[in-house]
Amino acid sequence: MKINDWIYTPRFCGVRIERIFENREQAWKEGYKEPTHYHKDGYTILGKNIGVNRMTFAGVKE
Repeated sequence: MKINDWIYTPRFCGVRIERIFENREQAWKEGYKEPTHYHKDGYTILGKNIGVNRMTFAGVKE
């Protein structure tokens, strides 16, 4: 997984990865807490609310 990859997730369909984190604690500190139910290839994807109906997504190494 790399920054700018488009990945299908069960909850949000196609999402663009804007950040990569080494662990879940780092992602949570930056506000990435919404689950996407994606767990594949050693990564989880979490979302962050950035406004009304707007989110950004990050890959988190498992």
